Amino acid sequence: MVIMRRYILFLLLAVVTLAALVGCHKKEAWFNTDQQINPRIRHANYVDKVNAFKLYIPPGVWRVARAKRALLALVNRKCVGKVVVKSSWLFSSRYGRDAEKIAAESFAGDFEWLDKKKFFVGDFPAVIVAARGKILYSRPEKFYVSRTVAAGVIKYGSRECQFKYVAPDDCYEKTKDDLVNLMMGFKELKRTWFSGKQDEE
Repeated sequence: MVIMRRYILFLLLAVVTLAALVGCHKKEAWFNTDQQINPRIRHANYVDKVNAFKLYIPPGVWRVARAKRALLALVNRKCVGKVVVKSSWLFSSRYGRDAEKIAAESFAGDFEWLDKKKFFVGDFPAVIVAARGKILYSRPEKFYVSRTVAAGVIKYGSRECQFKYVAPDDCYEKTKDDLVNLMMGFKELKRTWFSGKQDEE
């Protein structure tokens, strides 16, 4: 009887493991069949019918650099369609100590002003994230949030992508009170809509 139970448990475990492996294989193969998608974006499902991404970033797992690369990949593929993001983007603690100082030294301006001035950050043809009255991006791989994001623009070289965030109600308080420890501190970023174009070269 004991042997039978062990055999059944082992069989169930084998079936579950095999199903998981097959599922991952199918997902990865399906993901790689579309040549327009940057393979560096993981945890992403390309919805062909609506020309949209569904991008999931596990809370506390992805760092800022990886999030930035994902955004750049969207810009590089003309940033067309819809992006849905669920995440808690916590910054590495080594940036937390100087967060306010670096943020204070970053550029600032409203959306219209930024849209008229295509400039770089330092020596980098940088991605610049703007919000209502405040630019939130200082240098590559470092994002700074001082308020709830309403609208803005991502620019990388000659490419640009306008965006709009719809954040949870408690987003502003958490980013305001915990800016030193939380950068890009969206506790649960419910929705992000990207729509933009690639500049003609």
